[in-house]
Amino acid sequence: MSKSKKVILGGIGVIVVAVGITVAVKYRNKDVVTVQTGKVVQMDALVQTVSASGEIKPLKYINITANSFGRIVEIAVREGDHVNRGDPLLKQESVQPSADLRSAEALLQQFKDDQEGLEAAYRSSEAILRTSQAELVRARADYDKAKIDFERMQNLLKEGLISRAQFDAAHAALEVAKAQVDSALARVQQSEAQLKQSDKARISAGSRIAQQRGAIARITDQVSKTVYLAPLTGVVTNLPVHVGESAVPGIQNSIGSNLMTLADLSVITAEVKVDETDIVNVTLSQEAEVTVDAIPNKIFKGKVTEVGSSALTRS
Repeated sequence: MSKSKKVILGGIGVIVVAVGITVAVKYRNKDVVTVQTGKVVQMDALVQTVSASGEIKPLKYINITANSFGRIVEIAVREGDHVNRGDPLLKQESVQPSADLRSAEALLQQFKDDQEGLEAAYRSSEAILRTSQAELVRARADYDKAKIDFERMQNLLKEGLISRAQFDAAHAALEVAKAQVDSALARVQQSEAQLKQSDKARISAGSRIAQQRGAIARITDQVSKTVYLAPLTGVVTNLPVHVGESAVPGIQNSIGSNLMTLADLSVITAEVKVDETDIVNVTLSQEAEVTVDAIPNKIFKGKVTEVGSSALTRS
C-alpha cells in the first residue's frame, strides 16, 4: 500500500470518528433545555401601544351650503385663499328679493305718511273735544243762571211785581239755555266718538307699520342670504361650484348645495377609529404620535383631546 492511500484512509477514519462523536453528543443532549443568560440592567417600564388609522382634518371647519334658490353671479375667492371673518365669499342673484324689498319699503313709507295724517286727525279731534267740553261748561253755567233768573221771576210774578211778558222772557231764556246744554253735550259726545275712532285708526296704522316692518325684515333676510360672508378666519379648502351654476337650499332632510368649505388650519386633529378592544386603554391627555402618508418618515407629536362615547357601526 502506497503512502498516499494510507493518508486518505487515515483522513476518512478521522471523519467517521468525528461524525460518530457528534451524533453521540446530540443524542445524549436531545432532552436538555437550552438556557439563555444575560446581564441584569435597569430599563424603562413596559409601554402598551394602540395603533389605529383615520383621517386628518382641521379642528374648526364649516361647510357653507346654499341658503336660497338662485344662480351664482360672483365668487370672490379661490381654493386655497386665506380669508378673514366677515370677508365676502360668494353672491347669488337677488333680483326678485331686492324688488320685493323696495316695494315693501315704499309701502312702509306710505303707511308712515298715513300715520302722520291720522296723528294730525287725532290731535284735531282732541282739540275739538276740549272745545266742546268748554262749551258744555259754559252752557251749563248759562243754564244755571237762567234757572235762577226764572225761579226769581216766578216768585216775583206770584207777588205781582213783574208782568207776564217778563216772566215769559225768563222762561224762554231758561229753555234756550237748556237747549244749549243739550247741544253742547251732544257735541261733546260726538267729539268723544270721533276721538275714539281717530285713536283706533291711529292704532291700526301703527299695527300696519309694525307688520310691514316685519315683512321688510323677512325680505331683508332673504336678500342677505344671497350674499355669503366668511363665518370664521381660515382657508378655503374646497370650492366645487362655478359662476353661473344654480344653488339649491336644503329641504327637510335633504342637504343643500355645498358651495365651499372654510377651515381654520391653525389646529389640526387626527380622527382615528380605534378597535373596541383597544379603546379601553385610551384616555384623555395621553401622548400620541401621528404619521401621514403624504409626509413619509415624519412623526407628529400630539395628545388625545377627545374619546368618543359611542361606537361606529361598520357597513
